[in-house]
Amino acid sequence: MIEIPTPTSGEPKHLVRSEKLVEIANLEVDCKIGKDRHFIAADRKNRWRIILGMFSVIGSAIMASESGPALSKLIQSYFSDDKHVAGLLGFLGTLLPLLVGISTAIIGFLGLEKQTAQHRFVGNSYIEIARKARSLINDINANTATSADYLGRYEKLLTHYLEVNKEGEGYPTNKKDSDKAMQMNEKRRSAVKAKLMEFDAATLGLKEKQSLPKLNLRTAIARGTKLKFAAIFFKIGIIRKSDYKKILTSL
Repeated sequence: MIEIPTPTSGEPKHLVRSEKLVEIANLEVDCKIGKDRHFIAADRKNRWRIILGMFSVIGSAIMASESGPALSKLIQSYFSDDKHVAGLLGFLGTLLPLLVGISTAIIGFLGLEKQTAQHRFVGNSYIEIARKARSLINDINANTATSADYLGRYEKLLTHYLEVNKEGEGYPTNKKDSDKAMQMNEKRRSAVKAKLMEFDAATLGLKEKQSLPKLNLRTAIARGTKLKFAAIFFKIGIIRKSDYKKILTSL
């Protein structure tokens, strides 16, 4: 839990405010989400690199070896009585070089190996910022320096974070990567965002409008029926007033 440092004798009065602590914690969470997002993307693209690469290598080896055509002829002679199977094998023999060429071209065109390495580099950069942000929070809690020192360190971390974001734009992740990374950090992110909303409400007077849940027809009918029965039971004395109020509140 983040503790707010209290001024000591000799320290300036403008010590780091609690809002700045939460900003640093928010930066740490964003970095963890960015790290997870890019490592997930790196693993995904590396899997495709291995699959396409293995297919290309094995297909090239089959076509280049002397046993490849011989094996194809042997299979075709075995199924010579079945014209459909023989035709299919001939088609696959023609199609294999094309698929090998396409898989090799995809690996080279997309640069999957380079993309994998770059995603991991960006992820490691986010790890570095997140660890420094955590170290900064710990130092603030220890109350070992003035706010000017901490603000300077925070500005450097923020600048570095923005630079890493720009670098990561060259190697984007997809929506599934982002959603999975958000889920992995959901609890921490929700806690920090809730604290930020508290500060916005207290300092800026900003409050988010509560959206009413959309009810389908079945739910609306069920709630209306429950409300009518509760009113009838309260009127004839089957349930108490407190129970009736609880039902109204739950609806």
